[in-house]
Amino acid sequence: MIKTRKPKKERIFFRVTDSGELKPADNYASKLMLEKKYKQGDILAANLSKLRTLGSNKNAHKIADLCRQNIDEFSHYEDSHKILKRLQIESGAACEEIGVNMGGTMHLVRYPLSFSFDSLGEAEFMIAMKTICRYISEMYWDGLDPKKIELMADRMVNE
Repeated sequence: MIKTRKPKKERIFFRVTDSGELKPADNYASKLMLEKKYKQGDILAANLSKLRTLGSNKNAHKIADLCRQNIDEFSHYEDSHKILKRLQIESGAACEEIGVNMGGTMHLVRYPLSFSFDSLGEAEFMIAMKTICRYISEMYWDGLDPKKIELMADRMVNE
């Protein structure tokens, strides 16, 4: 059986004001509201959830950039997302294990979960990133503490 994914509806992000009202989070969100022809007074239904901090997502991609710049096995990658997925699968961070029948023998295959804001909460995301940093320090970057990898990525985000 082949699994197919439904296309995700594009979500519009909002910010809560001091008075508790929801306002479009940025110009892009405002533009989407106009494109969908939502207007003042419309009643909309929504399932609200608090998103992860944007900095943590940027930090994850900077960890992948550090790998590309400093570890030969990752130097050929052009996309930090692909590096993250590889590290996620190798380390087992935020992965599902799925049984796959190969020639009559069952094998467990790691399937990486999405790191998207919608899919993974802040706590789970931070555990996954710590697992990846520990894995990098043990398998690829001998002598570098996982905390130092996180710190270097954090500094790159704030440059």
